[in-house]
Amino acid sequence: MNFGKARHFKNEFSEEINSCNENESDGILITIRRFEYFIKSVSNQIESDNILIKKEIDKEEFDVAISMRKQFNIDSNLNYFLDNILKSNLVGIYSYFEHTLKNISKICESHISTTKTIASFKNGSLINRYNSFLIDQVIPLLSNENQSFERILVWNKLRNDIVHQNSFIEKFNPKDLVHNSLLIQEDTFQFLKSDIIIEFLQEIESYLFKIIKLINEKYDLIQYSK
Repeated sequence: MNFGKARHFKNEFSEEINSCNENESDGILITIRRFEYFIKSVSNQIESDNILIKKEIDKEEFDVAISMRKQFNIDSNLNYFLDNILKSNLVGIYSYFEHTLKNISKICESHISTTKTIASFKNGSLINRYNSFLIDQVIPLLSNENQSFERILVWNKLRNDIVHQNSFIEKFNPKDLVHNSLLIQEDTFQFLKSDIIIEFLQEIESYLFKIIKLINEKYDLIQYSK
């Protein structure tokens, strides 16, 4: 099996930046896989259990089964735990993204001569400030990924409505994210399946990888063996 050329981190800056990706405890590579494994495992178990519960209900006499489904809004109630677990994971994933973006920004600030500090960027959410610092002072080419970052900001609004509004829609605009696994009911929202959170997870993974790749390339941080 060909694993490619061996790498050498040229300096402390290189080691710290690439540790954000490869650290065994909280690096992007391992953390994203942990989130993904947990979400899929728990979601699959809940979805399987819900199918069994519905089958048990359907074993009742026809009129009893129909009454139970109507009285208890069975689909919504069975989805309650899955919805809450997925929302908890969305909040956790977003927090991890914010933490990693902050960590990358601070590492860059400590190793690169910049004309502005992170604290100089005051507009918007914390991720907006870190992202603006990276584009303005570290890797201007990150601006090419603006569409991806804008999609992450949509998830930020969902996250805020979960944390601050108990999933009542205030910041989030339903027109910004149409998904088969996102149920909008009047002024609230609910997650129906795990694929929607997996997509968010993949979005932040791709964005963070891109940042580290651009930093490595611009500052020539990695040396490959011949």
